[in-house]
Amino acid sequence: MPASELLSDCLKSASDRSAFLDELRTSLPSQRWFAGKAKQIATLELADVVDLSQGPDCCGLVILKVAFTDGTHDQYVLPAAIPSPGQKPVEDASPRIWRLLLQTAFLKSDDKASDEPQFGQSLKGIATDALDKTTLGLLTDDVIEVHSGQQSNTSVGVGESYFMKLFRRPQPGINLDAEVGMFLTGRFENTPAVAGTIDYVNPAGETRCIAILGRRVIAISDAWAFCLQQLGQFWEDIKRRTQPLPVTPPVVNWHLDAASHEIPHLARELIGDFLDDASLLGRRTGELHVALDVQGAEPAFAPEPLTSAALSTLLAGVRHEIDVTAALLKDRKAVVDKVGASGFAAQFSAKATALLDSLSTTAAPDIDLIRVHGDYHLGQVLRTTNDFQIIDFEGEPDRPLAERQQKRPAMKDVAGMVRSFHYASNAGAVGLIDALQDLPQTIDVAAWQQFWFACTASSYLQAYSTAVHGQRLLPRDPKDAQRLLDVCLLEKAMYELRYELNNRPDWARIPLIGLAEAIGIGSLE
Repeated sequence: MPASELLSDCLKSASDRSAFLDELRTSLPSQRWFAGKAKQIATLELADVVDLSQGPDCCGLVILKVAFTDGTHDQYVLPAAIPSPGQKPVEDASPRIWRLLLQTAFLKSDDKASDEPQFGQSLKGIATDALDKTTLGLLTDDVIEVHSGQQSNTSVGVGESYFMKLFRRPQPGINLDAEVGMFLTGRFENTPAVAGTIDYVNPAGETRCIAILGRRVIAISDAWAFCLQQLGQFWEDIKRRTQPLPVTPPVVNWHLDAASHEIPHLARELIGDFLDDASLLGRRTGELHVALDVQGAEPAFAPEPLTSAALSTLLAGVRHEIDVTAALLKDRKAVVDKVGASGFAAQFSAKATALLDSLSTTAAPDIDLIRVHGDYHLGQVLRTTNDFQIIDFEGEPDRPLAERQQKRPAMKDVAGMVRSFHYASNAGAVGLIDALQDLPQTIDVAAWQQFWFACTASSYLQAYSTAVHGQRLLPRDPKDAQRLLDVCLLEKAMYELRYELNNRPDWARIPLIGLAEAIGIGSLE
C-alpha cells in the first residue's frame, strides 16, 4: 500500500480508530491548547484526515470533532503519524509533520478528494510577496523548531526566515489574526509580515484557516517577561539603596487629563531605562493605530466616525457586562472575601454605572472607530534587542467572532496595555517577583507599587498621545479622552476579573484593585 494511503486507511479501521480516540480522550484535557478543560467530553469523532505522507513519512493532520455534555462542540487539529508499518496511529508533533504541511500547502496541489467522503480533505496555501517558495522546497527537519510553552496555538520556527502558528481550534469564517496581519504587512513594520496562510477545506466546502506563516522575528522574550524582569530590578534597587526612601513615594497623576505629566527624578533613578521602553511601546501602539486608521481602505478596515448611536451601543454593551460581573461577584462571594474584597461587591454596580453615566451625558467624541488589536497586553508583544513587535490579532478569545471583528475606539487597546502594566505592578502579590521579599519595613509597598505603575503608564500614554496627534483617534479634549479611557479600563478590568474568578481565583485581587481604582472606590474592604 502506498504511504499516502496508510494513515487514512488505519483511521478507517474501527479498531485503530477506537484505540486512537480512547487515547485522545485521556490526553486532551492535559493539553494547554485544549479549551474544554472545564467541560465533560461526551463524544470524540474523526471528522477528516489531511494526509501529508511522502515516501516513508506516513503522517498528517487529524480533524477531530469534540462534543461536550453541555451540548457545545469544537473542532481541533492534531498532527498524527504511524511510527512504522503495521503500527496504529499516534499523536505526533515532530518536525517532519510541520515541514510536510508547509510543502504540501504551498508547493503542491492538494485538491483531490479521497474516495471516502469522510476523508475528503483539501489544503489551500495562500502566499504573499513575503514568501520565498524556493526556501520552503529546501527545508529539512533539523531547521524546524517546535516551541515550548504552548497555549491555544502551536508556534513553530522554520529556519531563520519564518515562523508558523498552527491554530489548534480553528474557527469557520475569517481568521482575524490572518486578516489583520495581511492588512498590516507593508503598512506597519513592528508586526511580523505575513508570508502566507493555510486553509483547510472540509468535504462540505467549509473553509477554516488552520495556520499562518510569518517572517521570523528574533526576540529576547515577550514584553510581559521583560517587564517582570525590569520590575524585579526596581525592587532590588530599593533593597540595595543606601539612602533611605520616604515611607510613601511622590504621587504621580498618570491620567490623560492631568495638568502636568512630569515624572519625578526619583522615578528616573529607580525605574531607569524602562520608562523609555514604556514610552517606545506607547509610540509603537500609536503607530499601529495610525496604520489601521486608513481613510478609503477596504470596507473591513475603513474607519467609521463614532456617532451618538454608536456610543450608545458601546455603553449598552458595557452596562450588560456590569450586570454579568455583579452577578458573578455575588456567586463567587467566598473567593472575593478570601482575596480581601468583601466590601467591594456591594458598591461595584452603582459606582460603575455612575462612571458610564458621566460619559453618556456628553456628546460623542469626534473620533474614528477602527479595527483594533482587541486583546492588547504585554504578552502580545515581543521584545527584540532594542524595539518591540506586536503579535496575535485574534482579539479576546472568549468573545464571539463577530464582536471581535467590530470597529472600536483605539482606546480599547490603550486600556488593555495600561491594565497590563497594572497587572505587572501587582505581580508580587501572586508570587511572580521574588524581589519583594526582605524589603525595608519602613516603606509602604502598595504605594511604591502604585508609583511604579503610575510612572510607567504616564510614560506610555504621553508617547501614545504624541504618536496619534493629528489623527481622529484620541478626543481633542483631554477630559473626554480620560472619560473614554476610564470606560475602556472598566470594560477590560471586568473581563479580567471574570477570567480570574473562573480560572485563577488567587489572582482575582489584581483586577479587583484595578476595578476599584477605575470606578473611584478607595478600598476593597
